[in-house]
Amino acid sequence: MYGESASAYAELCAGALELADEVIAIVVGDAGAAASVADLGVSVRHVPYDGERLLDDYWPVVCDVIAGLEAELVLVRASKRVRALVGLLAVKLGAVVASDASGLVVSEAGLGYQVLRYGGATVQVCHTKSPLVAVVGAGLYVGASPAPGGSVTVVEAVAPASGVRLVSRAPKVEQSVDLSAASVVIGVGRGIGSVENVGVAAGVAKSIGAELACSRPIAEGVGWLPKSRYLGVSGAVIQPDVYLALGISGQVQHMVGVNGATTIVAINKDKTAPIFHHCDLGLVADLSAVLPTLADQLA
Repeated sequence: MYGESASAYAELCAGALELADEVIAIVVGDAGAAASVADLGVSVRHVPYDGERLLDDYWPVVCDVIAGLEAELVLVRASKRVRALVGLLAVKLGAVVASDASGLVVSEAGLGYQVLRYGGATVQVCHTKSPLVAVVGAGLYVGASPAPGGSVTVVEAVAPASGVRLVSRAPKVEQSVDLSAASVVIGVGRGIGSVENVGVAAGVAKSIGAELACSRPIAEGVGWLPKSRYLGVSGAVIQPDVYLALGISGQVQHMVGVNGATTIVAINKDKTAPIFHHCDLGLVADLSAVLPTLADQLA
């Protein structure tokens, strides 16, 4: 399995333990955190490290390590950078790739992976006898607890043949967010009305210790929030105690990402909005009138 954070490895390990007898974590850099939840951590390092290598430079070595393990299933956490690794792995292993798999099973028919079709309206189960590389999103599995006894193997990476070098670094303007770890999430959709109202919703979220999220049009349509906060079939999947949907219609594509919430509360001025068929508590109201009151009450 391969991810890019300690929380990713904990979740991947939890899923792998449901399917396999042995779990091996592949890490570029220090494998300590990953080894604490897996049976074995394989640390791929460049020695000596000059600080100018790109993570992508290690992909050929990572592919060689995984190929040497002869694993039947490789779990990877979805991200833009990791998808480049998946393509190399598929070629190296002659493997089937399950992109954005919504579930994995083992049966007499072989390894099975679930794929959402028609925007999440149906689930297709596919089986393969070949090695399988499964790309899974955040929140699909509950993280595994640290297990004593995990060992670490270090693999030295050769200098990459690529002429691309890292010459500088700059911090991201947007802080990274792990929506799957939040106990309360507030989601905003097109019904929020304006970017100013998104700011009000952000204030409400901050006042109650919640994370702010959104539907796809807010992130990829108008760009009022970054894609890292998008919930849905190709975004983040969450399982909070409470999910408050503000101005979200509740199409299937969005509900796939939030159906795991213990309690769903929805506010929408359209009484026919699909989300009212999924929520535990619904309020038919115009957010332009309700949101300021909500902000005042929770301030």
